[in-house]
Amino acid sequence: MTDHTPKEAMALRQKWENHLTEQWTTSGEALLWVHIGQQAYAASVINGQPHVPHAPLGEVPQTTLEAPFWPLPSEAVTTGRFMGDEWADDPSIGWWATAARSDQDAVRFADHLAAGYDHTLLVASSTRLALVVESGILTEPDTAPEPVTEGKGWFGKARQAVAQAQSAAEGLSNKFSNHNSATSFHEIGVQRVRQMQTLHFGRSIPRKHFLRIDFIDDSYLLIRSGSMNNEETIFNDALGRNQQGKP
Repeated sequence: MTDHTPKEAMALRQKWENHLTEQWTTSGEALLWVHIGQQAYAASVINGQPHVPHAPLGEVPQTTLEAPFWPLPSEAVTTGRFMGDEWADDPSIGWWATAARSDQDAVRFADHLAAGYDHTLLVASSTRLALVVESGILTEPDTAPEPVTEGKGWFGKARQAVAQAQSAAEGLSNKFSNHNSATSFHEIGVQRVRQMQTLHFGRSIPRKHFLRIDFIDDSYLLIRSGSMNNEETIFNDALGRNQQGKP
């Protein structure tokens, strides 16, 4: 994946929505939105300590990806010498996790974002919040987590076998045009999301749009969104969240 113009991003998002609805969602699960990957680093502050860029602190699936040659964040940001939300003015940062511990949800998402680079899609459905990748980038595709289903726990091995057979028949590649099988790189049930909201950060004008995802473990993830896509409204309305994030 690469950065795209708004028109290109919309077209790619629509293609992925169709692809995910066909191959990734389960019976009774509604796809809410897809956030296209971006050429930007994940960063984090854990127990007050900045990690810029963020490197995985927990276990993540192995991939065939090589580290990209993106411009690094500024020295002021990497060393933690920034005031407040000044980090948001650094375009090399696309994701910002804040948590007290490395095992909290925001950091686990940052772990996988750091491992998947711009090949990850952030996907919200009526049952899951997930980072989705093409299965061809995984060194062991069958180790990806099986979908969370409402009231049914993890899917059985039968569905996984069907998905793997479909992937083999299609031929694995790193191109969406080849309809590579979509698989969850990391996912949680939506019950672990307290709420979503759109906020503005940075000192420059206009300030930058970020989607904030608050988890029930009191960690949160900020996502550079570039524009107002109403993702928070779609999610909160679908899940019956009010302003406090409670049903």
